[in-house]
Amino acid sequence: MESPKLSINLRDKVTGEKFVGSAELSTTIKSKKPQQFEQIETITVCGSSFSAHVKYMAVTFGVFASVKFELFRQKWEEEQVEVYGTIYAEYSLLSEKVRINLFKIDKESDDSEWVTPESPIISLARSVVAVPGYSYLKIYFNLVNRADDHLIVQDNCVFETSNYAGYWEIIPCKNDFSFKVSVDWRHPFMLDDDEISPFWSSSSHWLERETFSHRLPNSSAHAQTVLEVFSMFIGRPNNEQLQLYGMINVSDCRGTYNIFKRDKFDPYVLPCGSNWLPLEGLNHVFILGDYFSLSVDLDDIENKVSIKGSVPACYRMMQLEERWLDRLFCSIVKGINYGSFAAVHHSVFLYAFKARLKVHVLFKGEQSSSGCSRIYGSIICYYGDYGCQTDYARLYHNSVLFQRSEENPYEESFKNFEVEQLLKNPYEKPFQNVEGELSEEDTYEKKVEVELSRSVVAVPNDSVLQIEVDLTCCIPTRFRRHLKKMLDIQIGKEREVIQGDQVEVIVDVQWS
Repeated sequence: MESPKLSINLRDKVTGEKFVGSAELSTTIKSKKPQQFEQIETITVCGSSFSAHVKYMAVTFGVFASVKFELFRQKWEEEQVEVYGTIYAEYSLLSEKVRINLFKIDKESDDSEWVTPESPIISLARSVVAVPGYSYLKIYFNLVNRADDHLIVQDNCVFETSNYAGYWEIIPCKNDFSFKVSVDWRHPFMLDDDEISPFWSSSSHWLERETFSHRLPNSSAHAQTVLEVFSMFIGRPNNEQLQLYGMINVSDCRGTYNIFKRDKFDPYVLPCGSNWLPLEGLNHVFILGDYFSLSVDLDDIENKVSIKGSVPACYRMMQLEERWLDRLFCSIVKGINYGSFAAVHHSVFLYAFKARLKVHVLFKGEQSSSGCSRIYGSIICYYGDYGCQTDYARLYHNSVLFQRSEENPYEESFKNFEVEQLLKNPYEKPFQNVEGELSEEDTYEKKVEVELSRSVVAVPNDSVLQIEVDLTCCIPTRFRRHLKKMLDIQIGKEREVIQGDQVEVIVDVQWS
């Protein structure tokens, strides 16, 4: 998804004339419209004397299907069988269906495909299909024996999308043939595997967990193997407003915890065009022991969506297979209503420290002596190289600590706070004029603790905690200040301060 490019280098077989061209493909990430995911695009690539029309699609929440087809026979009368016909895959977007050819040889074609008892696998033009996680994969096949033009198989089968699993189906055919369709759902880093090796395969690289080998100097804090849940994206066909209730739970070796919980009388309103569901209960890290699972049980008051399902633990993650760790994953939980789904962005860090965060806004000066403070904007955590290398990672693999609009700010009345009067002579009482107000020589400071939607994040031991602060702090009719800065907090550092005129933002970190 990061600046993909298409290059074409073709030659006319008869004339020898070349057609060379290239183009950069746009993605939904660059358009910054995440609610318009999975859009088919068409571009024209122009060469010196040719042009090519290219249709493509950037699958924002996709899962990869590695497909394989095998033709068997109970009794082989010939040493080999030549077949022709078609095999194509189909899935549905929110507005249309997409068909992808996997195998096509016409009866009149000079091409050939031979199947033998020793080599029953049918060679494909392509063997990997990217499928939107909320959809399905339907495969149609029509194969004929070229020797006698008798039909071998004509049927279809449907596979539900999965985060990581393998399925197969055997289709009975005519003339003692049987046709096996296999689909392995894979993450991108597994696409080059010839096949998914068994869990006990010696080719897998397992790591020994050394929980206490990574400690902070002069501290009891130590790194652990943890599951980090970054964000939850709620997709639905028309992006209408939702009123969601239910819960999202994470279970680890210590128990089950709510990271979102609303009842039917206090639903969370997901505005029209918005897709992010705040994870309100992430106030601890999830220790990866022998088990973990994330379950989603969400409903809309008006029955517009119903999303129920789970992201189970992957055995290879649990057993610490090296390539499954410290990666950014997206797992899909499909809704009952077609086109509705929850995309869970998560990772398992082999060694990570727990960071508990507190954010205060310090108002300074006489104008801060009374009134109601308003704070809006965002505070977002990133994780160095783990979440900043691509636009996709920055958009989905981050932790939102605070996000408020100007229309819905975080407010605190100063009547609830103790006024700190820093006097030139702290032993003297402040001078009050006839009206009972403090003199201009006195300095006022009022500290407001910002209420965070989540206060705990896991930070990989070889990374830094990056906090993007973009806040507007104001006291209506008095002043307004905007502070924006990216903080790079090294593991072990306990405080960062953003200085501003009349306002400071203080970020405190407790490591464990």
